[in-house]
Amino acid sequence: KIIEMNRKRCELLSGLLPKTMIIHGDATDNKLLEEEDLAATDAFVALTGFDEENLFLSLHAKKKSSEINQRTSCNSERGIRTLDTTGMNRVL
Repeated sequence: KIIEMNRKRCELLSGLLPKTMIIHGDATDNKLLEEEDLAATDAFVALTGFDEENLFLSLHAKKKSSEINQRTSCNSERGIRTLDTTGMNRVL
């Protein structure tokens, strides 16, 4: 599943990834994450474009399931230190 706010990007992704469920919505919306059963997700990747949102989302995902394979996009030194101290994984 991919959650994307931009409707045009959703349409593009649907064409590029026909076997993937593309959801038009806000990945920072806790209600949406609950509806999509975040706790049962095998993997979670936070790529919002905002380090703080990515950190928050990844922490939330880890809280829901300690077994989740999580990756977070983070570029700031402060955010990288936070990821390092929490044991979360970072992607560039």
